[in-house]
Amino acid sequence: MVLVVGELLANAITHGEPLVRLSLWAGADELCVRVTDHGPGQPRHLDLGVEAVHGRGLTIVAALADDSGVIPLPDRPGKTVWARWRLPHRNLIPSGEHGTTPAPDD
Repeated sequence: MVLVVGELLANAITHGEPLVRLSLWAGADELCVRVTDHGPGQPRHLDLGVEAVHGRGLTIVAALADDSGVIPLPDRPGKTVWARWRLPHRNLIPSGEHGTTPAPDD
């Protein structure tokens, strides 16, 4: 997630206005990040060769997040770029006394 947040912030600062908004939140079953800027351009996924140094940010985000996208701002220049990860369901973790004893020292 740290790499995704870094990519989204770097893109917003490089290609948008200097002031950006970062939002992070976690729900019961997901973790989300949004970065909003007021720059005039809209990000695009680029199909670059393996030697490319720039232009890989959204490709990295799409590869590391479970879902991602871009939402243009409706009333002014800018956009929100977001990424989301699904969290494991909490009911899959056993509850009760089982598994609470530390492993013995050897």
